[in-house]
Amino acid sequence: MQHDRTRPAPGPFLFRSGSFPRKAGLTHVDGSDTLQPVTGEHPESPASDPSAGTVEMVPVELTVLGGTLRATIPVPRGATTPGAMLDVFRGVAEAVIHLSVSSVQRQGRAISCRAGCGACCRQLVPISETEARDLIAYVEGLAEPRRSEIKSRFARAVERLDTAGMRDLLMAPWTQPVDAARAAGVEYFRLGIPCPFLENESCGIHLRRPIICREYLVTSPAERCANLDGVDGVRIPRRASIALNHLGQDPARSHTRSVPLTMIFEWAKTAQPPPPPRPGAQIAREFLHLLDRTGG
Repeated sequence: MQHDRTRPAPGPFLFRSGSFPRKAGLTHVDGSDTLQPVTGEHPESPASDPSAGTVEMVPVELTVLGGTLRATIPVPRGATTPGAMLDVFRGVAEAVIHLSVSSVQRQGRAISCRAGCGACCRQLVPISETEARDLIAYVEGLAEPRRSEIKSRFARAVERLDTAGMRDLLMAPWTQPVDAARAAGVEYFRLGIPCPFLENESCGIHLRRPIICREYLVTSPAERCANLDGVDGVRIPRRASIALNHLGQDPARSHTRSVPLTMIFEWAKTAQPPPPPRPGAQIAREFLHLLDRTGG
């Protein structure tokens, strides 16, 4: 999927911005402060205490909305994978999101997204391969009958996309012209396919929801989201979702291979194995470099 780098496009994403890291709301953060991982209950998430000897601290310095976000993030010491660092990436994303929300609030605008307002959960949500693997592992780890219930929702979504003739396009949107891919996003929304994790119009995996969902916030009346008419999105100047999509991919490739959330199990049937482990600090620095390139 092609992503706009300055503001959410009509097409994926969620609502509540959740808990923010300590002091993340400051435009200038002392380098001694640590952006804590935002837990998705990932079993491999690094501890936030560097004295434990299992983590090392990586500095963060990002220009965000004319200010500078300076902090450190704890990453696993030694070889690890992007999947094991998802909570760290979420923490950085939440810090940037919080600054963006604070900016619109200073303009007299308020976030209108609320629990129970799930229209955006029927949009096409392109997530990173790292997040796709994480969500598959989460579903497979659920106890019965919950696991079968959630997997049946995914199956029903794929059946509807098959009937609409959209399955092949959504599995390889980078093979299509940009306009065709955008039109597919609009058509997907018209089908009204709910996210398989949607419960009573609220996110059933709120703590581990994809980063792109966290980045989608609006200040327009909630009812406008039901038809994408006059939706005023919050500009997120540094898009962690885009950085995560590019992480570990060939920089010479002109596109990123995002995965439609509703099709993660279909994607898994032919997906390449995850990249081999490498130093956590190396992964973090690559992510921060990619994040720095997504805007300003």
